[in-house]
Amino acid sequence: LRAATDQGIRYITQGGGSGVAFALSEALTKLAERDPDKATLFLNYSAMDPGLTNDRCSFWHFRFYPSSEMKIEALTTWMTKREDIKKVFLLNQNYTHGQQVSKASRDYLARKRPDIQIVGDDFIPIAQVRDFAPHIAKIRASGADTVITSNWGSDLTLLFKSARDSGLNIVAEAALAADAVAGGYYVRPTLVADVPATHRLAQEEI
Repeated sequence: LRAATDQGIRYITQGGGSGVAFALSEALTKLAERDPDKATLFLNYSAMDPGLTNDRCSFWHFRFYPSSEMKIEALTTWMTKREDIKKVFLLNQNYTHGQQVSKASRDYLARKRPDIQIVGDDFIPIAQVRDFAPHIAKIRASGADTVITSNWGSDLTLLFKSARDSGLNIVAEAALAADAVAGGYYVRPTLVADVPATHRLAQEEI
């Protein structure tokens, strides 16, 4: 950041996580206060923490990408039109974004569809689970007809593999931007429906 501002660059962008975004936002706010002639705008196209535009909002930060809460707001609004959705299982990675998706899902469904029952709310360590079959079995045992997850990377790929192997129906995923940087890691809140009443995973020892 110092190298960029010393070269007269007044626009900064980055595609990392929210931790980096918070650091940049706070640093640029202090820079503008200390040296107005070097005030620099941070253009954020990937970090999703709601705090970046709420309690830790900065005049020098502009976000193009929707926050975790905005994504779940849209997803749960769509779910209000699905009268067949009765029981929801939440499965997310155990860090800030996953926790935000879990909380927002609970809060927004309670407001929009209080008849929907949350039958599971599990968190997994990032990129450590190699076999999601036990999680799929737990989802099946819960009686859930819908799953909401914000998993990304291998946790999303392996979850989808186990879900498809188990006959689960993935009916909604958030779309990535057409100009998303190749090779990046992106979060796509995902809706899985029509969980089958019976499956071999429930009959076998795992």
